[in-house]
Amino acid sequence: MSRVWVSEHAALRFRERVRPSATLRQAVVELSRLCAVAREVEKPVWVREYPEVRTTWLELSDGIVVACRAIPGKGRRLHAVTVLGRSGMSDAARAARNRARSRRTAAVRARKRDRPTERPDFRPSVDD
Repeated sequence: MSRVWVSEHAALRFRERVRPSATLRQAVVELSRLCAVAREVEKPVWVREYPEVRTTWLELSDGIVVACRAIPGKGRRLHAVTVLGRSGMSDAARAARNRARSRRTAAVRARKRDRPTERPDFRPSVDD
């Protein structure tokens, strides 16, 4: 019996980030097998924000970790919550991407704000 129970969310993230061609069932099976032989590590430095509450990190390979929580009353059994992968993007590239995204969003908001709210040829009728 495996020491890690794989959630649907973890299997979906594994499929999305590691094995896109796998079915959900295949992702669950493969992730379970990998977790059985994965080594426990400290929280990776590249993981930006993640709740620290009793999280166990299993490293599947360099740059791919599984965030797990202990299952109460089940000894050392773990619940795989999600799968995280280190992106190849540097902090500078990420900052540039976020600035560009922010400028685009601001431009869209400005266009919406400056858009006329009424049609110019529309004149409401006044009943006297």
